[in-house]
Amino acid sequence: MVMAGKGQYPSLSRKRAKDGKRFLVKTVIAKNNQNKYILIKMSVIMISGIFCGGRKVQKTWFIADTHFGHTNIIKYEKRPFSSAQEMDTALINNWNTCVKKEDKIFILGDFVFLPSDQTIKTAQNLNGYKILVLGNHDRNRSVIWWQKAGFNEVSAYPIILDDFYILSHEPMYLNKNMPYANIFGHVHGNPMYTDCSSQSFCVSVERIGYAPIEFEEIKRRMQESSFRESK
Repeated sequence: MVMAGKGQYPSLSRKRAKDGKRFLVKTVIAKNNQNKYILIKMSVIMISGIFCGGRKVQKTWFIADTHFGHTNIIKYEKRPFSSAQEMDTALINNWNTCVKKEDKIFILGDFVFLPSDQTIKTAQNLNGYKILVLGNHDRNRSVIWWQKAGFNEVSAYPIILDDFYILSHEPMYLNKNMPYANIFGHVHGNPMYTDCSSQSFCVSVERIGYAPIEFEEIKRRMQESSFRESK
């Protein structure tokens, strides 16, 4: 995993492992590229999506805006729970039913509203290789703190997955001339934002049944949206 410098875009050399899978080599050639203008401005982190911690992952999942321990979010977003404890139990059970220990899951921000000790306990009770993109309610703690709390990888910046999907907390501006798609959270059930389009997908828990959604399902729904939009 490498980070682009300010005003630069990283060119990453790739090699093939014995099984034919590609992986990133930690050699960065910084260069300006007008065709990558939006990426230059974002200073994003790029990841391969192939290996995690030296082991092959089985499935990739997404979730955002869990807000563990946040009583008021039940009222704000009309969540179907009578208490934060009931909500937390349901979210953890749904998470661990979907995500296996060998899977990878991206948490696109606003993970928890709990004291430090309870935050650590919650994170450690959740399955998967956990990658956290910090949301506006997570940024009061440092990247290093979140790593020590139980997340395998933590980013303060958006992430690019498979050279196409921009993973962010807040939704990002894209138009049809940009060869990227955005998977995001932050907006919860705000009707100003659509659940899914050919270039976007919201993984706030209110929109995905309070359970992680698999990457393949996201791609399938986006392809269906693309087909409808092309008519």
